[in-house]
Amino acid sequence: MSDAPPPSNPDLSETVLDEVAGHRETVLVGDIVVLVEQYDEAYADERGVPVDRLVAYVENLARNGYDFDPDGVREGLDGKAVDSDTFAGTDAVYWVGEDRVSAFPPRWHDELDGETDVVRYVEVMLADIDDSESAFDHGGAGSGIPVPDLVNAVNAMSDMTREQVSSEINRLHDEGVFEEDTEQHPEARVRLVGQGDREDVSGR
Repeated sequence: MSDAPPPSNPDLSETVLDEVAGHRETVLVGDIVVLVEQYDEAYADERGVPVDRLVAYVENLARNGYDFDPDGVREGLDGKAVDSDTFAGTDAVYWVGEDRVSAFPPRWHDELDGETDVVRYVEVMLADIDDSESAFDHGGAGSGIPVPDLVNAVNAMSDMTREQVSSEINRLHDEGVFEEDTEQHPEARVRLVGQGDREDVSGR
């Protein structure tokens, strides 16, 4: 089987198709949910994505010779997706509407959809996680939100690009709003220095 990406489809995201095809040996249904939420512009302003949209990506790859089972998408979600309104672990995906799923719990969508204040994301996410140090099975040492998870959340629930989110995280770190235990770790965890520090920096 060639590693070349599948033929172009004007409706589906080429980024999603390339990523799923490139990791076909290890990709899980939850990974496809994350990718579609991040890169499918057709659903950029909507809460989560329809299950049929996930199936469409897998069908496209299966038609082009990749060993994927479209029926397995629904089967995988039946065993993985949860009805919880709050954080249920890093591997969870959430039902957020009629036959729609998201990598983020409904409560986060309720409070953050359309939000561009990155500090607000950290506040809401940390408030919903009892012990962030043990809640994530990846990331640097200490408590807080791993940078990739924060970037994914802001990118999926706002109109900010991944590059803009990363730049804003760096700015807030430089201004003393965020702190990290391991700044050089590629998945360093971000947390607030303190509400008072945020007020001093932002003027709120």
